[in-house]
Amino acid sequence: MTTVVTGLSMFLTLAVAAAPASADDTSAEDPTAHCEAVFGDESDHEENQRMREQRIESVMQVGDHADILYFEDVEEPSLMSIKGMTLVSSSIDDGVAEVRIESESGLPCEAGAYTLTTDQSIGRDAHVVAVLDDAVLLEFDGELRYLLVDGARVDWNLIWRSRFSIATPKTGKGRAARHNPKVRNRRGKRR
Repeated sequence: MTTVVTGLSMFLTLAVAAAPASADDTSAEDPTAHCEAVFGDESDHEENQRMREQRIESVMQVGDHADILYFEDVEEPSLMSIKGMTLVSSSIDDGVAEVRIESESGLPCEAGAYTLTTDQSIGRDAHVVAVLDDAVLLEFDGELRYLLVDGARVDWNLIWRSRFSIATPKTGKGRAARHNPKVRNRRGKRR
């Protein structure tokens, strides 16, 4: 299933503190100041981190395979498309992705390249959970979604992890014999 978000709905639901990826921007003003409606601010990132840590322990990738270790109920991520925004590249090693916003996107920010990292937002309802090779995993409106570099693919594997563990009792030789009939029977035969 692919979710498509239009520029107008993106404007109404957006909030990623991103910085333009181009180093040749020499304007005296910070270009991201015009994009706070889309890319958010530091307090958004802190809230995103808190929400991510409540649901996802880690995301690991080897080749085209990615494992999501999670605490709360989630379904396999589905592909997401945002009108006027394209994932250009991403690297799990750097933890940085580059998105390009086109001028016809309808988003309230200048056309150009922007960087994304974990815990940033794309709108109020989309939060970056992990930056992988050729993919960005998002939580969008309570569900897992992902952006993909054109031509790339990712196979997702969900692994549930309990938040708690139960300590097993320590067993000694005598204790194991009392509680394990096989050990008790072997001892009886030796006598």
